[in-house]
Amino acid sequence: MKVALKQGVYLDITASKQFKTSRIMISFSRQAQSAKELAMRTLITSVLETASAKYPTQKQLADHLSYLYGANFGIYINRYGRLNQVIASLTLANDRFLKDDTNLLAAG
Repeated sequence: MKVALKQGVYLDITASKQFKTSRIMISFSRQAQSAKELAMRTLITSVLETASAKYPTQKQLADHLSYLYGANFGIYINRYGRLNQVIASLTLANDRFLKDDTNLLAAG
């Protein structure tokens, strides 16, 4: 199901009960304007993948992902001609397969 949130902003939901994981992907697409802009995007993805305000070190981020039953998180760049995409992805265990009532989606 594809929902338009704003002009040029879409939410695409693919619901399924057949998998043991849930994946959230956020994609930002834009045509590259300069080499400097591409370099900045590459740098920011590296920084965001290793630390954040809530988890300022790689160890704290890794510990939190471990707490989320081995969740997987990554940010990367795809390039299609002059179109660049910055993609953030989070993969979590599906809550219905856990023994406790942890809400991994909210914690993720």
